[in-house]
Amino acid sequence: MDHELIVNPRYNFNSWLQNTALCLYQARKLCVAGDAEWTVSSWKMNQLNRTLSFQGKVYVVNWEDGLTHATTSSGRESTVVCSGHDVMEVEVTLCFLFFIIFEVGGKGWRRAQDARSVTYGPMADRDQQRMNNLNYIYNSDDVHCVNLLRMRKAPFFHLCDLFRSRDLLSDSIHASVEEQVAMFLHVVGHNQRFRVVDLTFRRSGETISRYFQRVLYAVGELRSEMIVPASTNVHSKILGSRRWYPYFKDCIGALDGTHVLARVPKRMQPAFRGRKGLTQNVLAAVSFDLRFTYVLAGWEGSAHDALILADALVRPDGLRVPPGKFLLVDAGYAVRPGFLPPFRGTRYHLREYGNNRPQNPRELFNLRHSSLRVTIERAFAALKNRFRILDNKPFHTYRTQVKLVLACCILHNWILGYGDDEHVPDEAT
Repeated sequence: MDHELIVNPRYNFNSWLQNTALCLYQARKLCVAGDAEWTVSSWKMNQLNRTLSFQGKVYVVNWEDGLTHATTSSGRESTVVCSGHDVMEVEVTLCFLFFIIFEVGGKGWRRAQDARSVTYGPMADRDQQRMNNLNYIYNSDDVHCVNLLRMRKAPFFHLCDLFRSRDLLSDSIHASVEEQVAMFLHVVGHNQRFRVVDLTFRRSGETISRYFQRVLYAVGELRSEMIVPASTNVHSKILGSRRWYPYFKDCIGALDGTHVLARVPKRMQPAFRGRKGLTQNVLAAVSFDLRFTYVLAGWEGSAHDALILADALVRPDGLRVPPGKFLLVDAGYAVRPGFLPPFRGTRYHLREYGNNRPQNPRELFNLRHSSLRVTIERAFAALKNRFRILDNKPFHTYRTQVKLVLACCILHNWILGYGDDEHVPDEAT
């Protein structure tokens, strides 16, 4: 007796399917392990014994004490243990009929396994085009790689290796991890539809959509290590400037909101419509290295920045400012511990000064406050310059749009770990 399975027969169709599947599974295991060639012909049935025979090979089916035995002429035996004696005869008969049919299929399976070599046809034209396009992307210089993938070759391949080592993504028989990530970066970097990406990667829209969601999930898994609070040490940018030190020595970054174009159902549009159209309002904090230290996406475009900040402060995983430190904010936020806005009713933006020097202490403070808080404006500009999907109307569900904002911020921080590039605007002086 080779194998044993437990089934629970019932007088209903679903149970019959279950028992049939178990018998087929049992038959498949014997078929793979066997060395005989099995085929099917006719069968006859007695009250206690069932005999199934074909081309000289005999299958004897015995039903005794809840045990059903199927024995072939090669001497192999299969046993199915049932919980009672009330199995319908048609159920047992059909199960063993499928048993013999799968034994026939096993013959072809073994024959394929014994094949010493496999001859493939010529590569299809679309596959050849895809390989040529991928080789051009992978083997091009950093300039072309940034134009195509929005990052240099080093961060791209290191990111793929990270996904592979953590089992966040895996190579399939159809697409490597590099190709999956490249398809994702094409979509978010150029705001291309899946049907347009098909022209480059020669994949169906369903395939691109599936890998897009996988890479989006993998990038989101890096949030806890890529978006981290800023250091409490005095930043070198402040420490090395007489304009800001020691006045802003306890400043750890800047905070502001930005609007990202959104696509929502018609019934939700009034809440998302504001002076910049249909948008979602994203609250973010950045360090002076232009790295995002906190991101809260998903709020309606009509929501006020102060309301979103209040929500961020009460969330369990929300924004936290260390005691004695503060973030620079604009005049739209109130004065509160941890947040320093400029003086209201006084010149503030750099373009308002031009060649006109500050006339009083408040203007001097606002000028230095503005020149330091411009860091977050540069971070937002670099983010939207790199990932055009954030600066154009998207083609995804709103839930995916929110995830994309966070994913782009994570990728932004990852790329800055390898240095600045042309997507980061120069600092105004």
